[in-house]
Amino acid sequence: MQQTIEDALRGLDGEVESSEEVLASFADDFSRSSHRAAPLAVFRPRTAEAVSELMVLARRHGVRVTVRGQGHTTGGQSLAPGGIVLDTRGLHGVWELSEGAVWVGAGTLWSELVHETLSSSLMPPVLTGYLGLSVGGTLSVGGIGLRSYRYGAQTDNVLELEVVTGAGEHFVCSPDRHADLFDACRAGLGQFGTICAARLRLVEAPARVHAYDLLYTDPQVCLREQERLMQQGRFAEVGSMVVPHEGRWAYLLQLAFDGGPDSDGAGELLDDLPPPDGGCETMALSCREFVDRVEAKANAMKDAGLWAAPHPWTSFFLPASRMPDFVEELTVAMQVDDLGYGSIGLYPLRRGPFRTPGLRLPSDELFYLLAILPNAFPPSPERTAKLVELGRAFYRRCIDMGGTLYPIGLCPNEGWRLEAHPRRRELDPGGVLAPGLG
Repeated sequence: MQQTIEDALRGLDGEVESSEEVLASFADDFSRSSHRAAPLAVFRPRTAEAVSELMVLARRHGVRVTVRGQGHTTGGQSLAPGGIVLDTRGLHGVWELSEGAVWVGAGTLWSELVHETLSSSLMPPVLTGYLGLSVGGTLSVGGIGLRSYRYGAQTDNVLELEVVTGAGEHFVCSPDRHADLFDACRAGLGQFGTICAARLRLVEAPARVHAYDLLYTDPQVCLREQERLMQQGRFAEVGSMVVPHEGRWAYLLQLAFDGGPDSDGAGELLDDLPPPDGGCETMALSCREFVDRVEAKANAMKDAGLWAAPHPWTSFFLPASRMPDFVEELTVAMQVDDLGYGSIGLYPLRRGPFRTPGLRLPSDELFYLLAILPNAFPPSPERTAKLVELGRAFYRRCIDMGGTLYPIGLCPNEGWRLEAHPRRRELDPGGVLAPGLG
């Protein structure tokens, strides 16, 4: 059957990869800890029509299809043991760039899109920190950034989607056209259809961004202040990180202010903040320099060998009222050396801007994205196993505290099942779309 379906794939408009070396590389994801059996083949379609034909073939042959962008989920979500990996990198491009919107192929990297839109002094309202992710990938999970407290998730800033369902049907959907499909596919984990392209909202890009990093040793001070600043809305970006400092944990409050070409910053907006214990670092960058800053850190990690280390990451949404207790437990259970040059991010958020039905959030008005992103470095099976177990323990504690899973990282089986959707069987009658989580 493998040869039969491979021959059928070669008749479609796209590239087929089936060498042992390539298939082995698609049996793992960015985590380096979610190993699965290799897929039968990797198909890189060039058009939505080829995606539609693939779904029909997969249903005929009884083979599963998993959509994969950059493979940066870390719980096996992009793996297809014994199935077909639909590699979206062939669905690439940026077109119809206008003052308020742009069409972009699902396999396009956010870094490529932003560099294109910045040439017109425009940018998407929300960007994740690292931009080496595909547009379709983050729209399939949500997409959270430090501006999400104002604008919601990246999925909340989608105007239209080009989608192919598991039945092979091709739609362009929006809030006004095939709205139920539009809602199902945003943060739908690829369970209802494959995002082939998206029309995204754009906003005016700032000429300069002034960034401030303030180091505190008391977590309560950092949490209180960033929640206050989020509520006031005085900064474009508000968040924090738990960081090693002199052998202990400390808390780095991260703020950003958008300014004009001659702006000298917004230092006066810091006047009512408690004096930081570790000083305040300031940066004034062009918008392009600002959005590229994490990629520079990623390149340094690659040079140091950290990029190839196992990344047993996990992320949650947690009510703000429970964050002080959770952070205290987290910093007791995880030692500084466990981080392995990774990071722990605390993003304060409010429900108002979030409108994506598929994004499961706590019921509280104020909540956090908690991203626990350690690296097993130096790599060892024992270190990886310890971090995986820590992640599972944090997940269980998060659920106990009224939190929800943000399904980009480790996805423990306990308590996570996709909810029934009234059109699920209609959209994927052959059950060919990847099984997802749990």
